[in-house]
This record gives sequence, structure tokens and C-alpha cells, in this order.
Amino acid sequence: MMLTPLQVGAVTPPAEVAPEAAEPGDGGEVIVRVRRRRRAAAATRTDASVARQLPGTQGDAVRVVESLPGIGRTSFGSGELIVWGASPDQSRAYVDGVPIPLLFHGSGLRSTLNGFFVGNIELTPGGYGASWGRALAGMVQVDTAPMREGVHGYASVDLLDASAALSAQVGERVTVGVGARYGLIDRVASSVASAQALQYLSVPQYGDYQARIEVRPTDTSRLTGFVFGSRDDGANRFTGDDPARARSLERSNEFHRAVLRYTRQLDDGARLALGAWVGVDASRRSEQVGAYPSELTADVLRGGLRASWQRDLAPWARLDVGVDVEVSSWDLTRRGSLLRPAREGDVSVFGQAPTPDLNADTWRVRQALVAPYLEVPLTFFGERLQVVPGLRLEADLTDVSRRYPAAGDAPGYGVASLAASPEPRLLVLARPLPWLQVKAAGGLYHAAPRPEDLSSVFGSPTLQGARAWQGLAGATVSFGRAVTFEALGFVRAGSSLPERVAGVPRVGSALANTGESLAYGGQFTLRCAPTRGFTGWLSYTVQRSEVTDREGAPTRLSDYDQTHLLTAVGSVQLPLGFSAGARFRLLTGLPRTPVVGRFYDALTGDYQPLFGATNSDRLPMIASADVRVDKRFRVGRMELVVFLDVLNVLNRPIAEEVLWDPTYARQGYISGLPLLADLGLRGEW
Repeated sequence: MMLTPLQVGAVTPPAEVAPEAAEPGDGGEVIVRVRRRRRAAAATRTDASVARQLPGTQGDAVRVVESLPGIGRTSFGSGELIVWGASPDQSRAYVDGVPIPLLFHGSGLRSTLNGFFVGNIELTPGGYGASWGRALAGMVQVDTAPMREGVHGYASVDLLDASAALSAQVGERVTVGVGARYGLIDRVASSVASAQALQYLSVPQYGDYQARIEVRPTDTSRLTGFVFGSRDDGANRFTGDDPARARSLERSNEFHRAVLRYTRQLDDGARLALGAWVGVDASRRSEQVGAYPSELTADVLRGGLRASWQRDLAPWARLDVGVDVEVSSWDLTRRGSLLRPAREGDVSVFGQAPTPDLNADTWRVRQALVAPYLEVPLTFFGERLQVVPGLRLEADLTDVSRRYPAAGDAPGYGVASLAASPEPRLLVLARPLPWLQVKAAGGLYHAAPRPEDLSSVFGSPTLQGARAWQGLAGATVSFGRAVTFEALGFVRAGSSLPERVAGVPRVGSALANTGESLAYGGQFTLRCAPTRGFTGWLSYTVQRSEVTDREGAPTRLSDYDQTHLLTAVGSVQLPLGFSAGARFRLLTGLPRTPVVGRFYDALTGDYQPLFGATNSDRLPMIASADVRVDKRFRVGRMELVVFLDVLNVLNRPIAEEVLWDPTYARQGYISGLPLLADLGLRGEW
């Protein structure tokens, strides 16, 4: 078997004041109500109208997240987020304050929310305030845009998918909108990649939908209903001469959300916001390596409530209070190897057969997460100094259906736990000079145990939540109104992380809260806000992310450590309706554990690998360039956009995974999709 690389296939500075809504007033006036919006020390906010024109997004505004400072790159097909070297499950994504399990479809080439409904996208890699929590690392917030008066819509088709959306005003104060998207990439991939290559990567078939209604009962209130959802299905199958090494992987993920929000500006200047939501999640991952199957399914019913009230106490003080509630009911089934699917830190080789210690479990988890919070923003010296102390009290109630594995006909019993975690936060923003802002933030963060880890067979029903302390400090220098330079240092120290128990664990205790992590680094960003037809930024992050699995164990690199992250993005408006842009990324490859030897296993008749130090090797460095060109036409009341978005224009192989031959004597790489030219047409009205 000859192994060769396989070919598979404008950021705006933080603003102190942001528009809340634009509504018609008496006599044809437009009344714009604003409220002070505190920004986290490291937040980067991008307007959707700017983001969708940037290269690498294929017109999908939310995909600008991948190019923002501090965001690493995951393997093709995962659609996950790596924020400052943290495991993807340590970060969260929100749409209008509602958590969603996936920000991107499985290909990573499209977001799960139609850009027609997106107003802005904000990445906060750390140091956010007391109103948010349940994540040890960062978060992405997608805010929907207020719907416009009249009739508006678009229809678009390109090589990745087809989509359309429409909004219409159906009354003086009522507007409705609908949207949908259907993926085509599974068909395109078969045209640009070889059949052999597609055996290794799962290219999904995906779709999503949205429906929205906005009602403005008064000029100072707004009621919004939003229903949206997403689904992905993907599979890949590798068959070789040896049936023992044949493998297949099937994955499906879907989620659905129904959200009702109400906001009102009170006569005394206070602001009230209420939001309630319900949702359903379903996921399935089925893997077969030789004769060894493994499967994990989860069906989740969840809901939540978020309420906040803000009011000025004095010209220099404001009170923000609220409560953040999430409840969920999980039904999970898992069968197969105790080590599949792999956890962060597990040592394995792509395609290696799992150990023959097979088992199965079915369990239920009920969680209620309640967090009242309080913030008191204080301003001094004519708002040149802003201090925001905050406190969040996170209470987690978890009930697991089975404490120990089933034993014959003996009745099982569950276990419940209640934990409370006070989380103090502090944000300081100072502007000693008109062109200089100094900032610092810090606080404690808590994440409840993941229901997938609470199995009495594969995990531990008594796991506690993990904790992390975050701190960051930096400065921003302004060069005029458009150009800024930001330097930022950060540190994140985690504790009580769930890790595998060494040796032979006790019954019902395969995992324990023994892990510790440390991530630190510096980030430098030069930004140009949209001006004179140009927008873009240059960012460089140098970082290190380490994990210690248990006391006495050697410290290792996190599976998601990427030492260097360099991103350059720019887009310019040209005459005659043209626009053009380019993106260049240079990133350190993800860590991998090297194979330093092999031995013959007489019991299985296969060669088995001997591993070196955990995560002491890496995938090759990634260098990729993308370009985008648009041409806009006006046809009556419709604007037509013809666009060409070329990913990996240099056609450089990007190593997604290490691949060994059956004897572990020769090494190669599985590469991602080659140059992908996305040509499309979009009509807007």
C-alpha cells in the first residue's frame, strides 16, 4: 500500500453605544432608541452586512468567526470552535441569547443560521460579564436583525447550497419572515475529490430553516417569535483488502428552537427584557472498525428563561439584575468500546481498532441550571474610567437515572446532586488619553457536568462541574477614527476537569474530576473599520494550552493547542459594482501522539503501535489563501450579485489527520478538500 497525501476534497471596534431598534414615530419621524452596551475586554463584533462580503465566508456572515482573532482551526467536517486552545465543548454559541449545540454545519463551510436573519456576530474569547456563564472558555453571540418595513428577500444558488428568504410587513406593526437552505456540497465533493479520498472524510448533506414574526405593540416595546432549526447527515466508509481494517462512520445532528422575546423601554428609563425558549436536540454517532462497533445517541428536550432589568441609579452608576435558567432532559444510549468515541487526551491512531472491552448502557439525565446575576457598572471622570463589578450565582441540580451499572434483575437507583458556585467577575475600561484605552477583566467560571459523561458504565454519575479562572489585560491604540491596534495578554486556569481514571476504576467511576489545564498567550490585532470602501484586519495570536490529567501525571499539550495563529483579511469596493477581497491564514498544526514503534499481537493477528509522549508531535503547519470577487447589477428593484469565492486558492494540501499502513511502518496524511471554487448567483429585493 503506497501512502501519499490524500486529496479530499469588517470588524468594527467595540462601541459604547449601540442602536436597540429603529421604529417609526409620529409624523413620519424615525426614533432610534439606544442603550449603553458594555463590551467585554476582548470582544470583537462584526456587522453582518460587512461579514458576508469578506473572503472565506462564501457570503455566510456567521462564518466570519473562523477569521477572528484567537480562533483555531478544527479538522474538516467537525464544524467545531477552538477558542484560545480550549476544547470545543468548553465554549458556547448563542442565537439571541439561546444556546445552540452547533454553530456550523458538519462541513464547516456553512453556518446553521441563514444570514438573512443575522444582524451582527460577536466573539468573546474570555473575560465576559456576569450575565453569561456555563462555559470555561469563550462564546459566540449571533444577534438577529430587526426586520425591515415593506417586502424584502433573496434567493441564492451556488456550488455549496441553495437558499432563499422572504420578509413582509403584514400590518402597521407586524412583520413576518421565512427562510430555508438545502446543502449541495455532498454532490459537489464527489466531483472534486477522488472516491478513495472520500472514504476518509464525511461530507454531510445538510439543511436549515427559519420563521420569524415581529410585533411592535408600542413605540417602546417589541415582541418577537423565532423558530429555527438545522440538520446534518454524513457517512463515510473505508473498505480495503483486509476486512479487519474496514471501517465506517455515520453521524447525524439536528436541533430545533422556538423562542419568544419581549423588550420594553420603561418611562423611567429602565429597560426590561424577557425571553423564553424550548428546543429539541438529537445526535447519533455510529462507528465500525473491523468487527468492533460503537454508537452514541442522545435525544434532548430542553428549554430556558432569561430575564433582565436595567436602570440608572445615578449619573455614574447603573444596576443590571437578571436570571438565566436552563432545564434539560436527556435520554442517552451508548454501546461499544469503553474508549470510543475518544476523549480529549486519549492516545490513538486514526483507524486503529478499539480494544475488545465492549459494553453498553442506557441512562437518563435531568438538569436544571439556575443563575441569578448582578452587575453594577460605575463610571468616573466623565466616563474615562468604567468599572463593572459583577456576581453570578450558578446553581446546578443534576439527576442521573442509574448510580451503578445494571446487575441482573436487581432494581437500580439513581443519584442526584446539587451544587452552587459563586462566580465573581470584574471589568475595568480606562481611557487616559483620547487615543488610548486600557482594559482588564477577570473572573471565575463554572460548567455543569456533561450528561454524556454521567453514564455508570462509560463515565461517572457523581461527576461534579469543572471550574476555570480567566484573566486578561491589554490596550487599544486608535489611529484616527478607522484604524486601531490592540495588544492583549490572557490566561485561563481550569480545575476539576473530567478525566479518565488511571488503572482499573471502581464500578461507576470511570471518570473523575482530576484534570487541570492552563492556557496563556498574547494576541495582537490591527483593524481597519469600513472606510473609503476598505475593511480588514491583521491578527496574530501566540499561545500555549496545557493539560495535567491527574496529580503526578506529566503535563501535556491540549489536543487543541495551536501555537501560532496568523490571519490577514481584507475587502475593497471597486468601481462598476465590483468588490474583491482575500484572506490568508498561517496556523500551527494540531498536536498528535507519535508512533515510535510497533509489535505483533498474536491474539488479534494485527500489528499494534507503540506510542511516544502524548501530543509530542504535530500535524504539518497550515498555510491557506482564499479570494472573493463580486459583481453587483441593478435590474429594476432587484439587485443581482454574481460571486466567485475560491477556497485554498494555492491548492496546498491541508493535512487533516495522520494515516498509517496496517503494519505501522509507513506514514501518510489525509488531506482536506483541494481548491474549491464556489460560483454563485444571488438576487436581493
